[in-house]
Amino acid sequence: MKKILILVSLTAFSFSNAIAVTLYDALNQTYQNNIQLNAERENIKASEEDINISKADYKPTISLSGSKSIENTNKLTNQSGGDATISDVDPFTTSIKLEQTLLDYGRDLTLEKSITALDLAKSKLIKKEQDVLYSAVDAYTNLILAREKQNINRKNLNLLRRQVENDKIRRDRGQITNTDLAQS
Repeated sequence: MKKILILVSLTAFSFSNAIAVTLYDALNQTYQNNIQLNAERENIKASEEDINISKADYKPTISLSGSKSIENTNKLTNQSGGDATISDVDPFTTSIKLEQTLLDYGRDLTLEKSITALDLAKSKLIKKEQDVLYSAVDAYTNLILAREKQNINRKNLNLLRRQVENDKIRRDRGQITNTDLAQS
């Protein structure tokens, strides 16, 4: 992640002043677009859903069931081999069941566990936010430091070139020897 931030920052600053990104903008983009932070936010949403599921255990449940069947009794015979009474049977049964649990200690523990898991997920998000934003600030400041070092080195190089040119002129005038020039 740190490498990606450095790469993005280097790319943004390679265009010099054409694309200037402030620290605030860099942190804002990191906060909104970081994959790790988005994953932690999704974990919080999942924990909130777990709490809703745990709360649903306190609500009553209802179940409906029913059945219908048809029996054809036209060809029934009795034990002596004669025809039995002919009457088709058409049974129909239904049931409705409503349940409410009055005392169940497991529900309370499940709800407390879900609430604790939500608190843990929020704490993990805060920690991840701090880590990611610290990395972004570190990358931003390292980039500024690298640019300043580059500018200083460029100025030093120009200074050394001018010193060699001055020494060449002094050698041509006879003020210094070739050995002095080589040392400069």
